[in-house]
Amino acid sequence: MELPGMSLLSVLWSIIFSVNLFFAMNVVHSNSATTTTLHGNETDRMALLAFKDGIRSDPLGALSSWNHTLHFCQWNGITCSRRHQRVTVLNLSGQNLLSGQNLVGTLSPAISNLTFLREIHLQENSFNGQISQDIGRLFRLRHLNMSYNSLGGEIPSNLTHCRDLQVIQLSYNELTGKIPIQLSTLPKLSLLFLGHNHLTGSIPPQLGNVSSLTHNQLHGTLPPNIGFSLPNLQYLLLGSNQFTGHIPISLSNVSSLEWLEMEGNQFSGPVPENIGWGKNLLIFDLSYNYLGLGRADDLKFITSLTNCSNLNELLIQRNHFAGPLPNYVANLSTHLYLLGIGQNKISGNIPSQIGNLINLKALGIYSTFITGSIPTSIGMLQNLHQLYLGGNSLSGKIPYNIGNITQLTNLDLEYNNLQGSIPLSLANCTKLLRLSLSQNNLTGMIPKQIIGLSSLSIALYLSQKKFTGSLPSEVGNLKILELLDVSQNKLSGEIPSTLANCKSMRELYMQGNAFRGDVSSVFTTLTSIEALDLSYNNFSGKIPKYLEGFKFLQYLNLSFNNFEGEVPKQGVFGNASAISVTGNDNLCGGIPELKLPTCPVLANDRRGKAHVSRSSVKQQMGSLQPI
Repeated sequence: MELPGMSLLSVLWSIIFSVNLFFAMNVVHSNSATTTTLHGNETDRMALLAFKDGIRSDPLGALSSWNHTLHFCQWNGITCSRRHQRVTVLNLSGQNLLSGQNLVGTLSPAISNLTFLREIHLQENSFNGQISQDIGRLFRLRHLNMSYNSLGGEIPSNLTHCRDLQVIQLSYNELTGKIPIQLSTLPKLSLLFLGHNHLTGSIPPQLGNVSSLTHNQLHGTLPPNIGFSLPNLQYLLLGSNQFTGHIPISLSNVSSLEWLEMEGNQFSGPVPENIGWGKNLLIFDLSYNYLGLGRADDLKFITSLTNCSNLNELLIQRNHFAGPLPNYVANLSTHLYLLGIGQNKISGNIPSQIGNLINLKALGIYSTFITGSIPTSIGMLQNLHQLYLGGNSLSGKIPYNIGNITQLTNLDLEYNNLQGSIPLSLANCTKLLRLSLSQNNLTGMIPKQIIGLSSLSIALYLSQKKFTGSLPSEVGNLKILELLDVSQNKLSGEIPSTLANCKSMRELYMQGNAFRGDVSSVFTTLTSIEALDLSYNNFSGKIPKYLEGFKFLQYLNLSFNNFEGEVPKQGVFGNASAISVTGNDNLCGGIPELKLPTCPVLANDRRGKAHVSRSSVKQQMGSLQPI
């Protein structure tokens, strides 16, 4: 059947033409899409090459694959979307957060042309220069990490255009200026790490999602309602700034808080009593502030912290806290591995159940008004590496079972009133690097088992005023020890020849004893020595001339002994402020500043026999003073 006014042939031609036109239009549309995709791909490729041009050094070859033989989506550190083949992730941070690619260079502004970018990971490199304001064009960006570089300048305020940003990590750079108030408009920002820069000013009150601002020069007070506006806050890191005022009570409202770090500021006043009620706290660090009111209830907030079953660190040292140390400190989490409460006005006793904290690795209760004895339960802390109890008023004996803490590397009990002898069980602590027992009332001889601990490498302090006997020959086992202090005791006898084994010794203090003998050959091997004090003993003989050649020696005290003969003039002896030889009546010579008599001059007479110059004798006699 024919359509009115049309032949069958014309209808067929019309249908064919329509079909062809349909396919032609689709081909044109398809080619147009392909052209758009190719154009976008070329933009990304050119942007990446511009980024590469900004790299001056690539020692690990991180960008070696960035060449024309591979599609840029196959380049190292690049992730592309499947559909459009556009760059979505730029990751040149290495295999983990602590291992970058060591790239050195600047950040090309062309990076802002990668408009499909969702993540940038450039941490742990050596990028310098500034972050371009053009970065605000990356409106799809969710995660920005450029921490651990050398980036300077100000934080780009145009980041506010990146409305999907959830994480900003710019810590450990050289950033300056103030925190842009515009960041407070980012609706999805959950983590902000700006620590360890040179930022100044105060925290914008509108900026709610603060996480890390440590080690800057920020000042001012915290918004009082910070806890109400951030009920889901997990991390609040504000250490090493200049914040003042009180810790907001509203922080007690944040049940999700896991990490609270405010050390190194000027916070004052009380700590909110219920600050740990949320039970999620892992890190609690308020050290190095002015917190506390000097009242008996200053530490009441610790009650709430006993509810935090996963607490790892509790650090409140160097504040103004007063009152007795509560016994419920022993009820803190068994996961606790750092407990520091020193340099406060805290009184009372160390809780007898302190041994409950079985996973402690470091315990610091030092420079307080703590009294009583060291509880024997301390021996249960077998994971302890560092124990600081110095600067208190502790009395009684050192518990014998302290030797059960075989992981100890640092033991400090100095400046107390401890009595008795040094427990031989300390010889079990074969990992000790530093041992300080000075300024107590310990008595007896220095055990050879203790002074022979070959692990000691940092320091051994035994200044007591009451140790007797000789210095054990086992002192020669201290081959890697840098500092030995046995001063102000009642030690006697000669210095053991084995001391020559201590070739790493940098400081040696033996003053105030009754040591005797000739030391002309004792210290020949201690060439690393920087400070040597032998004063107030009974040493005799000549001053060792080889000390002139000790190039590191900066302090030498030989006063009040029985040394005789000529004082050398070179090396440390050439600096009158670096040496002391007072109280040795038979010394002569030396530099003029020492004001010693001139040494007798030996001369040969005609018969070849030596005689003393009469003029030198007369000069020497004239310099002697009546007793």
